Amino acid sequence: MKRPPQAFIDEYWQMREHMQWAKSALGRGQDVPLAKTTMAEFRAFYDRWHPLIEDPELRAGMETMRKGMEESLGRHLELVFLTQLNDVIEARKDWFIAEELLKASISFIALMKEAPLQMRPELEKIHRDYMKKEFEPEQYYREAEADAAEEESKYRKALAGLETDWPERADAALRGRLEKLDTRAANAWQAEVSAKLNELESAPPAMARQEPEPE
Repeated sequence: MKRPPQAFIDEYWQMREHMQWAKSALGRGQDVPLAKTTMAEFRAFYDRWHPLIEDPELRAGMETMRKGMEESLGRHLELVFLTQLNDVIEARKDWFIAEELLKASISFIALMKEAPLQMRPELEKIHRDYMKKEFEPEQYYREAEADAAEEESKYRKALAGLETDWPERADAALRGRLEKLDTRAANAWQAEVSAKLNELESAPPAMARQEPEPE
């Protein structure tokens, strides 16, 4: 094998060390930014050096290494992103439902105010059967309002985490889609995410490959 440039060798061993750190950290469910940076570092290394390396064995080794990286670290990163996205969609759906329940509480309270006296016992029974408590309009509204505020807070926190870990993917289009979600749209999106997760999880693991190392 023809000896590659010293700059290639130095970058190669530094990158290999970073790869081990990233795989170890991500395997423990930690440090997504490190894994993403390492993946970007490897892709830049490959794009920079692969066209310049003339030795067939070393070029083939780089191609094997690239495929292994995409199948292992690249796939693992995609699994982490999709899992995190699914959690955000679930949180958005919970907030939507809480908002709908808040609107329902307002409508029911208004109905009770306008209902004839003879209808109130039946309406109160409906409320009691559903809520498992007596009808107290102020308490009913405040509890619904508090639930909606709590679910919104959970969603905003989950979204902030996604934006922090994946700023390049949590773009305006994704945020806009989240803001407009209702239950049906959320379920449809989660089905899409679930299908992608199943595809990634069922894919055969990357085979151990022994790429030639620069001397």
